[in-house]
Amino acid sequence: MRWTTTLERMTSGPMAHAAVLAVVVVLGGCATQPPMAHIGPSIPAAACSKAFAEMRRAAADTVPVNLSDPDGRAIELIGLEGCANTEEWFAAAGQNPDLVGAADPTTMDSTVFAERCRVEWPELRGSRVCTDAIATGLVPD
Repeated sequence: MRWTTTLERMTSGPMAHAAVLAVVVVLGGCATQPPMAHIGPSIPAAACSKAFAEMRRAAADTVPVNLSDPDGRAIELIGLEGCANTEEWFAAAGQNPDLVGAADPTTMDSTVFAERCRVEWPELRGSRVCTDAIATGLVPD
């Protein structure tokens, strides 16, 4: 007569096969899901939000900021330096679309960076956000 151990009983039989099948089904289901597209943060970092609030106070009645004007670019630089990268800036701009000249945040795309990071405006182009936009290919080098 053979005595079976608890481990042998747990790893054989219908329950063990059912457990293995459940693991395979779960893992197989995960493997077939497409990867989630990265869309950036929906909430900007505190420093970035603070920079946009400062931009709004500085802009006062001149919303959106006129980028052709040196004073307008100085106001814009607050956000471009206050945010760590394009994702943060884009999240804050999505919460303040009028400040960046967009009627609707869903219409914003990489052109918002191209508009701000122009070669003609080196004070903006050298900012943290524009440097990131150039590095990630959102704005041509």
